[in-house]
Amino acid sequence: MNHRLNEQQSLLQVFVSDKPEPRPWLRNLNQSRDPALIFFELDNITLTDGGLSIFSFYGKDLSMRMTTCASESEKKLYSTPDEPVVTFHLQMMDDHFSRFSDDPNQSLWMADQTRLFWQNKETVIYELPDGICNHLDLFFRPDHFLEMADRYPILREMAMEVKTSPSGNLDFFVSQSNDDVDDLVDQLLDELQDYAVSTQRFQHLIECLLLRCMGVIVIVEPIPDDAISADDYYLLDESTHGSQSHPNPSYFYTEELQKLVDSLQMLTEVEVKNKFYEERLAYFDHKKNTAACQKLMDKIKSRYPLIMGDTIDIVADFYFAIAECLDKQYKKYPLDDQEMKIVTEAIAFVCDQSFQLRLPSPVCLELYHKWTKKSYYQNMDLDKISALLAKVISENDLNVPKLDGSPESKAIFSEYMKEQFGLKPISNFMDEGEKDKPKEVTELYQTLIQNLPDEFTITDDGGIKKSDLIRILDFAYDLNDVIPMLLVEIEHFSKDVQYVDKQTFEKIYWWLLAMKERNSDLHEQDLMLRKDRLFGLVQVYESAIDGKHAVEWRISQSREVFVNLASKLIKVRLRMEEQMSRGTFMLCVKAFIRAGDTYKLPKE
Repeated sequence: MNHRLNEQQSLLQVFVSDKPEPRPWLRNLNQSRDPALIFFELDNITLTDGGLSIFSFYGKDLSMRMTTCASESEKKLYSTPDEPVVTFHLQMMDDHFSRFSDDPNQSLWMADQTRLFWQNKETVIYELPDGICNHLDLFFRPDHFLEMADRYPILREMAMEVKTSPSGNLDFFVSQSNDDVDDLVDQLLDELQDYAVSTQRFQHLIECLLLRCMGVIVIVEPIPDDAISADDYYLLDESTHGSQSHPNPSYFYTEELQKLVDSLQMLTEVEVKNKFYEERLAYFDHKKNTAACQKLMDKIKSRYPLIMGDTIDIVADFYFAIAECLDKQYKKYPLDDQEMKIVTEAIAFVCDQSFQLRLPSPVCLELYHKWTKKSYYQNMDLDKISALLAKVISENDLNVPKLDGSPESKAIFSEYMKEQFGLKPISNFMDEGEKDKPKEVTELYQTLIQNLPDEFTITDDGGIKKSDLIRILDFAYDLNDVIPMLLVEIEHFSKDVQYVDKQTFEKIYWWLLAMKERNSDLHEQDLMLRKDRLFGLVQVYESAIDGKHAVEWRISQSREVFVNLASKLIKVRLRMEEQMSRGTFMLCVKAFIRAGDTYKLPKE
């Protein structure tokens, strides 16, 4: 999916920056790509006291941008189109004020609000508070939007605005997001991550998201059978266009490093080092806060099922009972293709709700695959995988530590698996020796190993036992990735002022880049935590005097909500089992889908 554009291909670009003058980040436009697939670009901008992450997806005549800003102070962001655009904005996290650059009147954009407006080529200024702010924007070329208005009457009032006004009102159309919209956003982002998405499919997903936000019931087509996974596409791309067998680490990060150097080129050596100390303090705080939040979430998740009792299993059963009922009832009616899609959507919905509560059985998975033609994947954290492995490994020395979803944990887990199962590193299969590795990798690895002798211990049988820190270094060394090594160096040696003073300008820049890359991972981890259905309980804990008691009381209240939900699900199933006409059956299924929020798992 991350392929490069043909120069003749025109992209719909809307630049966002912390400065009034936009700075384009699109690179390598002369490299080939498949024009039938969308183009993806990621940019990270270092702010004075935070960071800005921008994910941009480009299709034909439309584009999508997801922006996350994390800062310790208020910030202004400037969103400037390269050409006229119609903009749809979804405020995902936190409130802020916005306005056109030439208009002093502000508009309050609240979390979970959506709005559609005619931006033309005007700059919109986002005035963000401190903390984390996250939003998603869809951009449409006017001609494409007018064509959409011909197909969907609800867009015609905005189409008239586009035809007759130089620019529009930021509050032209405002609505409130809901769980249905949130789920579609998650589905969209997951598909963009997991597949090489075609421009046609991208257009369908974007249009469905816009229309659902405007209250129009539209059916999202299932992922095409011939869709290519992102992993398969990368392998195909490498075999077709060639790739470096032993990539130099600077190959991965040269562009990012150059951008960082350019942004700091006016600073003196002392100022660059002071910048490093500031960024290091912010990085350590961010890492500490994320770890604390993850630890609290783990505690809540262990307590949640104990208080909920068998209510979780009961509701999960009732959800799946509706799927089984639909699977049985549809055979009684001669349904057309469109009606079959509606039934499929209903079955996929109840299966997903059931599977969120409990790991699906083979029977559940079989029915899910029968209707969706997809395998069901559920993220399993490393602790659960470790527990499963412990059941099949006879040795008692597995001893995998508490792991989260961080890159460090993944590295530790990978090295543990190599040790337990005798797996060989990738370099062995590539006949790669130390002399074949990039010089920067071997030098930094050897320096760190030599300065970390306490991380090795001799076992009773004379073997060498490595610490988790050494496992992180070994994993990075195998992949020729200097970033994890640099982070180890920062955490264990940069507190020594003399050590820092000995470093070159280039080394300090690499340290800054390593922290920037890791901060992006931490921001992603923060967002995943906030998207968790139980994250509200974290907020309950943090805002209460007696956090534990407040959380347990909230869960007990949720148990009552689940009981009421179970009662509603029973009524739905009984209604669908009644003898009825084909038309009445479909009205029942459609009504169930339209009332999705009523039957959806409540967020805590």
